[in-house]
Amino acid sequence: EDVKIHYMHMMLDSIFSKKYYFGIDMDPDYQRGYEWTLEDKQKLIDSIFKNIDIGKFAFIHKPFSGSNNPLYEILDGKQRINALCEFYENRFPYKGKYFNDLSARDRNHFCNYGVDVAEIAQADKATILKYFLMLNTGGKAISEEHLDKVRKLYEDERKNQSVN
Repeated sequence: EDVKIHYMHMMLDSIFSKKYYFGIDMDPDYQRGYEWTLEDKQKLIDSIFKNIDIGKFAFIHKPFSGSNNPLYEILDGKQRINALCEFYENRFPYKGKYFNDLSARDRNHFCNYGVDVAEIAQADKATILKYFLMLNTGGKAISEEHLDKVRKLYEDERKNQSVN
């Protein structure tokens, strides 16, 4: 199949526009439920304020079928978009502050944070499912054992720096 994927770089404000003005179907039948904890969500917000990449997002651009139907469907990034929108909507704090309590500079940083987006125009269900599987089964998850090793290296390095 020849599917056209359009890649772009956009600001979080543009993601919010997709959701609030055009609609994003966040719960197609192939997506899992909402799994992230408050701590997971706060780590994502922390990454933004530390300028750490938060990964790309992928959407299906659906054909227009009436003003009450979403124009987009989430393919990859559901947990992250949900967390970003919840923070933007003042539904949880980051470092004790809700979005509206942030300084104008910090609100601007958040809304203008750049992310990479892939958009697929009008794909059939089989193609959507194929891409979902490709996005979610490639590579290998890092084992807890390896993460523990890196955590120990990090702690050792911090101790060495504090001694010097």
